[in-house]
Amino acid sequence: MDELQVTWGKATQVWWSLAWRGVLFGVLSGTATGFLVSLILGATTQPATAQAAAQLAAGLVGIPVGIWVVKTVLQKEYRY
Repeated sequence: MDELQVTWGKATQVWWSLAWRGVLFGVLSGTATGFLVSLILGATTQPATAQAAAQLAAGLVGIPVGIWVVKTVLQKEYRY
C-alpha cells in the first residue's frame, strides 16, 4: 500500500469535502425527519412533546447520515 504524504492542502481538501456534505445532508435529513415526526405527533400529543421527539429523531438520523458522509468522502479519489 502506498503511503500518502499529508499536507495542509490535502487536509483542507478532505475537510471541505466532509464539511459541505455534512452540512447539506445533515440539514436535509434533519429537516425532513423533524418535519415528519412533528407532523405525525403534533396531531396526537402536546406540542412540546412533539417538538422534543422531532428534535431527538432528527439528531438520531444524523448519526447514520454522518457515517455515510464520511464513507463517501473516504471512497472519493482526490486530485493531489
